[in-house]
Amino acid sequence: MKCKPFLTASDIKQLQETEARSSKTQKRAAERIEAIYASGTNLLVSASAGSGKTFVMVERIVDQLLRGIPIERLFISTFTVKAAGELKERLEKKLSEKIKESTDTDTKLFLSEQLAAVRTADIGTLDAFTQKLVSQYGYTLGISPTFRLMQDKNEQDLLKNEIFSDLFADYATGNKAELLTRLVQNFAGRSKNTDPFRAIVYQIYDFSQSTANPKMWLKEHFLKGARSANSYEAIPLADIELLLASMQGTADKLRDVTALEGYKKVTAKNAPTAAYKKHSAIIEQLREWSLHFETLYGVQAIDRLAKDIAALIPKSSYVTVAGERYAVFSGLQAQLGLFKHLDLVFKYPKESLPMLELLRSFVEDFSAQYLQAKLQESAFEFSDINHFAIQLLEENPAIRALYVERYH
Repeated sequence: MKCKPFLTASDIKQLQETEARSSKTQKRAAERIEAIYASGTNLLVSASAGSGKTFVMVERIVDQLLRGIPIERLFISTFTVKAAGELKERLEKKLSEKIKESTDTDTKLFLSEQLAAVRTADIGTLDAFTQKLVSQYGYTLGISPTFRLMQDKNEQDLLKNEIFSDLFADYATGNKAELLTRLVQNFAGRSKNTDPFRAIVYQIYDFSQSTANPKMWLKEHFLKGARSANSYEAIPLADIELLLASMQGTADKLRDVTALEGYKKVTAKNAPTAAYKKHSAIIEQLREWSLHFETLYGVQAIDRLAKDIAALIPKSSYVTVAGERYAVFSGLQAQLGLFKHLDLVFKYPKESLPMLELLRSFVEDFSAQYLQAKLQESAFEFSDINHFAIQLLEENPAIRALYVERYH
């Protein structure tokens, strides 16, 4: 098959200008053309649900194939399993059309081979990719290839609560028992209930799991602001930007979840469901607060923003659609813990820092013991598998080289 070269930047610009001058009723936007044909660089396409992202992806994949890149050398990730199936169907349809259109025998043969390979191509969720990677090479980390996924929240909570109770008992009888009592009182007030403290531990744990390296985040970043900031003006700009980005990211995640086919938007009477109205309000509010942060809050009121967000979003980290859970709020919830009580941190720096250091130690120990328990059961959460995959690729040059060579 005679392969066409990839378009240069000037070729793409010329194509965009030609499209703009054409008499077509529906013209392709310049950004869409660039997204389809750009090569040799990282490219981010961000658009709302129903705007044609899947169309652009199919067109981009077919363009790569027509330039001689076999589908086995493409890694194509989707948000859900269902989306992966739909993408494969659209790709098969497009390839069938291209085969019929082509008059070149070699091209027909090559595209027919690609069409047959679509069903076994690496088109799926990132979770599916990491599971496959860990199943194949996890033995280098001491992980059984027969591991199972802990998808039942009740099973996760049961194990987490057991680990938390044992660890709390150890800390309560240790040499920092008095400091622990003061720390717990900050979240529970005069109550002796440890549930509020446990909730903040779980939120910090969940957020750490959303980072590429949870251990490093807890060790190097968790106390960064508390140690360096003694006033609102001293709060690192990067920390504020991280919170605002987390707000935007959460709004985008929630928007994508509400666009899923299984999400119920309207009732039998064609009125918006209570869940959809609530989620739409959260999306709108998070975007408004993040975009107009300086006007509505500013650095001096960032703790008020954190409290407003906490009152806005649900306590649960997840949104369930058609029986599948999506961790929409976990990252933002953990961020809030760092900002909600800044007034106290600034007012009592000497008293608050030791408690925050103890909190970090507790979360570190909880994380380690929870992972050890899962290793013993050979049962893991999706986040564990993702971190194992990162570890495999970072620590094994030979395995990393295989994947670098495999994908275009």
